Amino acid sequence: MTRWIRTALATIAGAAVCAGAAEQGPDRPVALVVEMADGAIATCTTSDGRKRTIERLDWLPDKSRVEAGSADLLVVFEPGVRYRFGRGARFTVSARGPEETAGPVEELERIPSLPLLTLAKEARPGPRAGGLRIRGGLQGLYPDEPARALCNGTFLSFVPAPGATSYQVVVRDGQGQVLWQAVTESPALAVPQGILRPAAPHSWTVTTQGLVPELMGTARFATLSESEAGERERLRAKLGASASDRALLGAVDLRLGLLESAREHLEAARAQEPSSAVSRWLEAIDRLQGFSGPDPK
Repeated sequence: MTRWIRTALATIAGAAVCAGAAEQGPDRPVALVVEMADGAIATCTTSDGRKRTIERLDWLPDKSRVEAGSADLLVVFEPGVRYRFGRGARFTVSARGPEETAGPVEELERIPSLPLLTLAKEARPGPRAGGLRIRGGLQGLYPDEPARALCNGTFLSFVPAPGATSYQVVVRDGQGQVLWQAVTESPALAVPQGILRPAAPHSWTVTTQGLVPELMGTARFATLSESEAGERERLRAKLGASASDRALLGAVDLRLGLLESAREHLEAARAQEPSSAVSRWLEAIDRLQGFSGPDPK
């Protein structure tokens, strides 16, 4: 497993990409490197003395020390404060913003706060409702862990099976109780508003009709909390369509586990401004979805 896959999984789990530390505690991620040129060198040293190079879209842990080196950095901190650091700048990361700064530093316009990862214990994935994943069944179900979903506006998708005339889709809560079901001829459909519950585990199955034997696929995911969804929407409303803003939204959605939305934003950012770091994150998303089956795209 490459570093990018490991760090993508860590990002979704709320771990600090630079530190490899847990979401809770002194080294939780509180800032994001939004802009940094390919080939530039900057370093991050965590509070316990671990040092490594950083790249664009890396999350920076609380109390770490950053040295910009040959890089010009645009960093956004948890409360939405943004700073541009010139080459040779140094600063300590905190949840409030940069501290102990040295070198060229410029404060920029503030944006809404970044969504915090507040995945409650009851929302963490548990035993699959309806049994184990069925090997050899329908593939490419999305969302599926580690992906998460919004309560409203969520689409379910899967790779269609040749010869199937339609599909039975069933959505359940974490206890296996049916919340919603439908029959569709399309390999993608929207879940009506009010069905999914915030900050909660869900599972869903899709079964072919018109095939003998029938094929089935099973997936599970957790939903965002109301506070996460609200903060995310405020951030989306404020930011524009620039490569920097789309990269920021993509990194936030990846951290929240909204893989398809993250992909959309990062692809838009790369189309405007080619970036090897953004390309590697897109490859990581492809691989993450590959753990659940072929990418439906």
